[in-house]
Amino acid sequence: MEVAFRYPEFKATLEKGKSVTEALYNAREVTTNFGRGGTISKAINRNGATFFNTSVQGMDKFFRNFSGEDGAKHFVSTVSKAVILGMTPAMLNHILL
Repeated sequence: MEVAFRYPEFKATLEKGKSVTEALYNAREVTTNFGRGGTISKAINRNGATFFNTSVQGMDKFFRNFSGEDGAKHFVSTVSKAVILGMTPAMLNHILL
């Protein structure tokens, strides 16, 4: 499922003339990048606090989106799209059944 969101970003970055490295980075950053994390958070994650690093990365992504280049405008746009895409299957299921 993650690839469905990451591949279009990868392709779009390449079409803008950017490097493969930048395209890979941008693709990983579309959703929460589970590969990110420091030594301490990954150690905590391995030693019993399951999903600790995931929650840290989720909060980090939230704050980076909110305070990024476009700030709140980009954040609201991104969240709106995610909510609409996330709700569409449930709404269709409710309407059809």
